[in-house]
Amino acid sequence: MNSLEIQYFLTIVKYGSFTEAAQALSVSQPAISKQIRQLEAELGCSLFTRSGRTLSLTEAGQAYHAYFQQCRFQLDLLKNRLEEPKKDGKPTIRIAYPEDVDPSYFRDKIQNAAAAMRTPVRLEFSCYPEAELTNLLTDGKIDLILTGTRPDEAGQPLSGHPFFEVPQVLLYASTRPEAPDISDFRNDTFLVSEADAALKSSQNLYPLFQDLGFAPKIRFAANLSTILDLTAQDEGVYLTHAWCRACKKPDYQMLTLPSTKKFYLACRETTQKTEVHELFCRLSHTL
Repeated sequence: MNSLEIQYFLTIVKYGSFTEAAQALSVSQPAISKQIRQLEAELGCSLFTRSGRTLSLTEAGQAYHAYFQQCRFQLDLLKNRLEEPKKDGKPTIRIAYPEDVDPSYFRDKIQNAAAAMRTPVRLEFSCYPEAELTNLLTDGKIDLILTGTRPDEAGQPLSGHPFFEVPQVLLYASTRPEAPDISDFRNDTFLVSEADAALKSSQNLYPLFQDLGFAPKIRFAANLSTILDLTAQDEGVYLTHAWCRACKKPDYQMLTLPSTKKFYLACRETTQKTEVHELFCRLSHTL
């Protein structure tokens, strides 16, 4: 097993496609397929399963994905710690955001605030599933998070402020006729990520869909990549927000809804990094 095999595996999961992963890594699809076959042979199990055009993780694949992600977190922490003395004394602020968000919508605002700080800093941006962000922050693996979850509802000692409010949108396949109203989707299946365990309760699903005017059929999918694949194949629709990275892709159409989605900026209440506290305060005062 080598780092290249693990990198390819994590990239395939991120994009939900061998083809898109190969494009992102600037390698051929046969090359990436060969690495995955080698990894599966070394682990003694299948990591992926296909259903039509949909690529999903097997049970073993989900377990190894969680393990390899944890290894990546620890490796990044060690790498940053060892490289810190080489960065001309500039401290690094690690910022994480939900994996479905296109960072071009907010990155400039954070970079401008950082440029105005008394002490020069380096910013590192990374994306993760929404459900992982709070734990990454409280575990000290990340300094600031942009999250769609209210910090005071996270059950953790976090400081948070509203960062931005964007329209909610409904993504559906580009192959469908254009739909002018949400009622056109009354008989569609709405896709929800299994990673958001809280939404598996019907009580928690209600506020998510209460503005629709009807109770939709719900289908849980393994991850965001699976949701987007199913949506593109017209096997469901995805209730999301205007910052979603998929909104710009030709595989989807978008219906803008009258409701909105709030994003929050959060940090640990007990952060010991003065530069993190300063950046958080600067961003809070510009909201």
